[in-house]
Amino acid sequence: MVDHDTRQHDEHRAQNAQPRPGQQTCGDPPPGRPAGPCPPPVRFPHPHEHESLGAAQKTINRVRAAVRRRKSGSMRRLLLLAPLLLCCVGCGVVQSSEDEATDAAREVARKAGERLYGQRPRTAEEVGRSASRIDGVEVLRVTGTSTHDGDGVEVIVRTSGSAYDGWLDPEEIAVRRCFAVRVSPRSEWREEPRDVDCPDGPPPTFAPPPEPPRLPYEELRAKLPSVPEDGRVDEQEVRRALAALDLDPAIRTEVKADGGRVGVLLLVKGNGFDPQDCLLARVSPGVTEVWVPPRIQRMPGEGGCSVGNALDPQPAPH
Repeated sequence: MVDHDTRQHDEHRAQNAQPRPGQQTCGDPPPGRPAGPCPPPVRFPHPHEHESLGAAQKTINRVRAAVRRRKSGSMRRLLLLAPLLLCCVGCGVVQSSEDEATDAAREVARKAGERLYGQRPRTAEEVGRSASRIDGVEVLRVTGTSTHDGDGVEVIVRTSGSAYDGWLDPEEIAVRRCFAVRVSPRSEWREEPRDVDCPDGPPPTFAPPPEPPRLPYEELRAKLPSVPEDGRVDEQEVRRALAALDLDPAIRTEVKADGGRVGVLLLVKGNGFDPQDCLLARVSPGVTEVWVPPRIQRMPGEGGCSVGNALDPQPAPH
């Protein structure tokens, strides 16, 4: 017995196999099969079509050959230009490195200007001598009479700087440049030095600065009074002891009384950069002390060389 679903499937196949109206059928079908549509006829190309295909292929080959030749020519031109490009790029890097080295030399001159900056009147000799003592600075010329006359003092210095070109094999590029540094009350802090040509001729020489007077440590200790623990310190007696020392006029003295004590300062004027020379003393009931403050406290601006530090000493640095 034939299954109902199988019978429906065969009928559906037979309907699809029937030719559509107007469609050509190809002969008698095999037994048991319905007639179906004809397959498309086999078409053989005409001989002239072979010639057209060959010509098209030749054209394509010629285009490909032309493209290869053009690429080859472009590569050859690039190879010829490569050394020139490397040279141009290298020159640009060298120029940039030289600019960096010049900036480094200018920075040395600018820092020298910072060290020379100040409102204290100084002669051109003093300014030139101070500049010549700065590391990395060569003084070539000093013009002007003093910092407070006219435009002040101008110092032409020569400094050096270096930089690296940054290629695979770095090479240090060093330059020496000259700059003009102006020292005047009207000059600005961190003022940019001016680029100038290095002057001809030998650089100036400066006499060594006069030796500062010696501070009388032992003499001061011997002259200051000793006051009993239950006694009272006399400020005038301390002043008379200082006067008896017959100090050099370059030594400045200061005396101050506070809370039953008397503080004493002996100070030699410094250059504004190096530690100052000073002596401190304090006379109190039961004890008289004389000492030199630590170096760090004697640096300009630290307040170690003051009569206040004699009365109330700063803690020792660690």
